[in-house]
Amino acid sequence: HTNIKFSASKKQRPDFTSQSISQNFGYNWQNSKNIKHKFNIIEMSFLKIGKINSYIQEQINENPFLNEQFEDKLIPATNYTFIYNTQQIYRPKNYSYFRIKIETSGNLFQSISSVVNLNRNNNNDYIIFGNPFSQYFKTDFDLRRFLVFQEDKILALRIFSGLGYAY
Repeated sequence: HTNIKFSASKKQRPDFTSQSISQNFGYNWQNSKNIKHKFNIIEMSFLKIGKINSYIQEQINENPFLNEQFEDKLIPATNYTFIYNTQQIYRPKNYSYFRIKIETSGNLFQSISSVVNLNRNNNNDYIIFGNPFSQYFKTDFDLRRFLVFQEDKILALRIFSGLGYAY
């Protein structure tokens, strides 16, 4: 199946406001009843930070690493997800669920930027549409095991972990 998604959101918190616009283009397919794949060729998000209260601004001033969390960003990502699920709906029996996701952001934009000689900001980051774009690699996995003793008595075990590297 081909997926095309568009979304927009606005957050209004006491400490800051933000707006985001996202689009996604990709494919989902299933090659057996238990195995699914998701491949998002391009997942583009734009995040705009609005007002920041004085407390958050003080925290940013004291810790420069927080600054990147509160700046406008363009996030061009590509990701692949593999899912293995043995759950059978309406059949109370033990089942397993495993999901792994691999995502990278900014590599294509970085290559294009150096070829077409885009402008850079004060941090030497390339600028597209007036904003720097994120560059990272991340992966995460989710493993679950459900032990069904009775229809209303289920023990759920879960391990979730991930690793990311921003550059």
